[in-house]
Amino acid sequence: MAPNGPWVSETIYGTINGGKSWTALASWNKMHAVPSPTEAVTGLASISQLTFQNARLGHALLFLGAGVGSAGYAVLSTTDGGSQWTLETQKILLGSDGPSALSFPGHASTGWFANGSSAGAYTVVAKTADNGASWSTWSQVSSEAPPSALSVHFSSITSGFMVVSTNGYQTPQHSLYLQTTTDGGRLWETHMMPTEGLPLWIRGLSFVNPKTGWIVGGSPHHPYRLYHWSDGAWNVLPTPDASQNHPPTVDLVNVHVAYLAQQHGARITLWKTVNDGKKWTKVFLPLS
Repeated sequence: MAPNGPWVSETIYGTINGGKSWTALASWNKMHAVPSPTEAVTGLASISQLTFQNARLGHALLFLGAGVGSAGYAVLSTTDGGSQWTLETQKILLGSDGPSALSFPGHASTGWFANGSSAGAYTVVAKTADNGASWSTWSQVSSEAPPSALSVHFSSITSGFMVVSTNGYQTPQHSLYLQTTTDGGRLWETHMMPTEGLPLWIRGLSFVNPKTGWIVGGSPHHPYRLYHWSDGAWNVLPTPDASQNHPPTVDLVNVHVAYLAQQHGARITLWKTVNDGKKWTKVFLPLS
């Protein structure tokens, strides 16, 4: 018998031809939060991030809700391109806003996630060496104000970087910092990122290396637009589907190729660029 209340479902779709066709890989709803045979996770789960090392190996970070000074999360893994998922871990993080960024480089079972601390002015970096089954606090990156890790990316088991905002996504007058590491995340070097040229609010961010990244920004009564970080400065990019009410999400594949998803009510439009955002084309999206 179906439970009372609204049903909320999520489906993961995969494509191997740049979005010309899609295959439904896994889905779940309020009663089945994890797309795998195990039902260890219950309640409503939402995808915080998907990250794939190649066409078959990938991980999903699920947000399981937050309370006062704590947050729940789960990490799933797949080895067949997303058709089947395995629950690697499910935990409650105390004194945390919840993991907001996840990275698994190459074919290794080593990965990292980062999250802001609700109890202090630092970002916690956690590491796994067993594909996400167990995690341990690896380092803490201090900041002048309670930070939020907006993006984390490791290109190898030693080299990585984070983009951190001292005010998170929501608060105007943000400060951005670039954190880099060459020892696997133990020690981090801080680089100030100027915010000149950016609007008041940041709602999305994607970086492929410390010198190349895009941010979705907006301000009151103005639509959200794309901004490109290159050569130490921010520049406005053509935004194919600007909206004042719904900020788009953006994902860089490399320095030239990116996807942008724009929501209009229940409809989502997916766009693709192969020339640094100079030109955008619509991509077929199932159920759009």
